[in-house]
Amino acid sequence: MKTIKCTKIDTGGHGYLSVSKKDIILSGLDANQISEYSGHTLNRIYLEEDCDATLFYDTCKSKDIEIKVKYSYNSKFNITHNYNSKLFNYSPKINDIIIARNDRSYKIINKNNKIIIVNDIITNKNYSIPLTNPFKYLKDIN
Repeated sequence: MKTIKCTKIDTGGHGYLSVSKKDIILSGLDANQISEYSGHTLNRIYLEEDCDATLFYDTCKSKDIEIKVKYSYNSKFNITHNYNSKLFNYSPKINDIIIARNDRSYKIINKNNKIIIVNDIITNKNYSIPLTNPFKYLKDIN
C-alpha cells in the first residue's frame, strides 16, 4: 500500500491540507479538479479544507493510498487563494513572459535560489518576486 504524508494546517479560522505536488500526482488527482480556493507554491499545494481536501482524501481512498496526517496550528499562516491548474507544473525561466495579478506583463530577466527579477514591459522598471511563492504575484504565463 502506498502512503502519502501531509500536514493539516489549522489557522483558527480555516484549514488547509499541505501536500507536495509529487504526492498530488502520485494520488492520481487531476490538477484541473482543484479549485481556486486552494493555493500553491512551486512545490506544494494547500488544499482548501472544505472541498479540495475532501476530493484528495476520496481520490486516495479510491486508489487504496493511505494518508498520514500531521496536525499543526498556525494562526499566522496565510496562503493566497491563487491556484491555477495551468501553472501546476510551471517553473520560472529567464525570458518567460508572465502576467501578474495586476494584469500587467513582466519578463523574467534573472533568477536565483531566492528571488525572480522581473521587468515591467511598459515602464521598464525591475521588481523582485520571492521564489518561495511566486504564485502570490503570478496570475498566468503568456
